[in-house]
Amino acid sequence: MKKSVYITGISCAILMLFGCVAKVMHWPGASVMLILSVFLFCFWFLPTALKNSYDQLPLKKMKTLHIISYLVFAVCMMGVLFKVMHWPGAAVFLLVGILSPFVIFLPVYLYHTHEEEKTGNKNFLGLVLGLTFLAVFSVFLALSVSRPILYYAAQAINNNETTIKALSSGPKDSEVSKAADELFVYTDDLKCILLNETTANMCDGNKTNANYSENNISEMQNREMDTYVFLNEGGVPRVKILKEKIDKFRETVLASKNTSPELTELVNTLFDTSDNDINGIYPPGIAWEKREFNYSVLFMLDFLSKLQSHVRLVEGEALK
Repeated sequence: MKKSVYITGISCAILMLFGCVAKVMHWPGASVMLILSVFLFCFWFLPTALKNSYDQLPLKKMKTLHIISYLVFAVCMMGVLFKVMHWPGAAVFLLVGILSPFVIFLPVYLYHTHEEEKTGNKNFLGLVLGLTFLAVFSVFLALSVSRPILYYAAQAINNNETTIKALSSGPKDSEVSKAADELFVYTDDLKCILLNETTANMCDGNKTNANYSENNISEMQNREMDTYVFLNEGGVPRVKILKEKIDKFRETVLASKNTSPELTELVNTLFDTSDNDINGIYPPGIAWEKREFNYSVLFMLDFLSKLQSHVRLVEGEALK
């Protein structure tokens, strides 16, 4: 029995390790390995190991502790699996998995082991460190962006770029087109700064080239580029310059003699840079800069490409 427990535990650990690596690298078979390893751990190794531990106790005490141990750590592992696989109920499962070791298991463990004076302190310290590691690991899983969401963001960028190509700019002598081109070019600059810091050979100078593909962007989950790209330009935050150009374009369109009430409403909606979120998605007091640029590289590129498509759309409507 003891030998089979060791073999099962090592097999689960190896299979889980390979499954995690394959999942990170998006290799085929990753999901199968993860599901199989977690299920083997929860429904074979863990109950077998705990039963073996209980059978070796001379006085057959702490039965409640062994049962609680199984339930708590099985829920933790299943919560992680649900989160990785993006299954329904993952958030609730993960939340219960994060709290239960501290709220349920730890008090039961302390109650049953408080008389072990010699080894109690060492066991308690190791246990707390292990539970803390498990909780932090679970929280990091909750913070990561799932693959389907990244895929939809990439698709949105592709749709925006297609729209940009389909919409041509207006006459260069019009004030609306001048303001549109100024905003469009500066947005291109920001896109290329982002791309040059994460993926090579997608820009020629300050303009994207034929190699630009949203699906080939490296470090698409990098959340530090917002600080580097949008907060520095000769001491002046780039996001402030972008906001000024958006405001200038909006005011130029609204001042045009061809602006209809419908176009006015559209412009005020698409190019709203106020700190009051008109859509009601964010709580009051969240600045426009924080709403639009506190995200990963892929989502910032999505915002910039969407901004460019809106510019060309409104420019065309204003010059009809």
